[in-house]
Amino acid sequence: MKKVFKNDYAKSLLISGILCFIVLMIVSPISCRLTEEGIEIIPADTNAPSILSFSVTGERLLNLSCSEKIVLDQLTVREFQGESSDEGDLFLLEEEPYAYADCITYSENMMDAEIYLSESTRVGKEYVLSGIVYDRSGNSLEFSQQFSGFNANPARLVLSEVRYNSSKPKKTEFVEFYVLKSGNLSGLEFVSAANPKRKYVFPAIEVKRGEYIALHGQVYDGMEYNAIDELENDLTLSTATESCDTGRELWRKFTDKFVSKTDVILLRDSCKNKIMDALLWTSVEGSEWSKNLKELAEEVQIAGFWENALSPENAFRTETIKSSAVKSLARQNILLLAEKYPESEEIPDVIPANACDWAVASSATPGYKNK
Repeated sequence: MKKVFKNDYAKSLLISGILCFIVLMIVSPISCRLTEEGIEIIPADTNAPSILSFSVTGERLLNLSCSEKIVLDQLTVREFQGESSDEGDLFLLEEEPYAYADCITYSENMMDAEIYLSESTRVGKEYVLSGIVYDRSGNSLEFSQQFSGFNANPARLVLSEVRYNSSKPKKTEFVEFYVLKSGNLSGLEFVSAANPKRKYVFPAIEVKRGEYIALHGQVYDGMEYNAIDELENDLTLSTATESCDTGRELWRKFTDKFVSKTDVILLRDSCKNKIMDALLWTSVEGSEWSKNLKELAEEVQIAGFWENALSPENAFRTETIKSSAVKSLARQNILLLAEKYPESEEIPDVIPANACDWAVASSATPGYKNK
């Protein structure tokens, strides 16, 4: 009698297990596998793949890397007619695609893809790549990626001078760059941790080695007609306060904060997804980076442009600058860099910098050689 009871009990457990398994199969996407202990239920992967990096490597070549094995589908490229909002939304796209994916080549691990387009992208034009990415579990992600047309002759800039928090009337904040190699500015962008959503995208203009480019942070009331972007060879067009007849003037058409008294700023090549130069400074001794500052500092450190950038102790210290001053942070080794890297020689991807390369200038000189 005892033996029969055990068999009935085992049968009940088996039937209950089967019923539970069937219910799970219906209400939850799962898989299973046989092991020495029996059947092991494996929860299904329901997370869509994420895009880790994107770069433009040729007139028709795009590269995309994902978090797991992928397959791309329905890829189209449209010419971008508008601007992106602070939230990253894209709008004002042409209805008809500019190009399609002629060929997609996947890496051996299937996590990277090289996309060959049916049409060549053009320097100075903005585009949006759209499509669907699938992983091996069938999860999908619809995506849109804005990018600039391939720049076959990119200029090489380095940060030269910075002024923040100017309190005098019409004395704008600015960031100055020195042109170390002639070329086109298409694809370059300036980012400040003080205002990361308002990155500045450089226009597709030709610049020459030895030029100083002053990017002014604000256009105040009354300056609209004089604060003119100098996009061609005439460097006398801009006549707003502190314009320079020998340097190139560019104007950010806003009045909000551009850079701050404690900041991390960087120049980035958005096409190659590479940092080109960076500067870190702080006005408070022993402080810690805020979230935005820390994110950019980590990016700078990984790229190798500033040693131990995650520690504010290694940033340039600005205690000597009062908030009401119009002094600036000025790079001291511009001419040494120009001598070290002549136009005819290849410039390395990374030119390391540190706090010793910078000093507080007695007066700001946007567009001119640093004091």
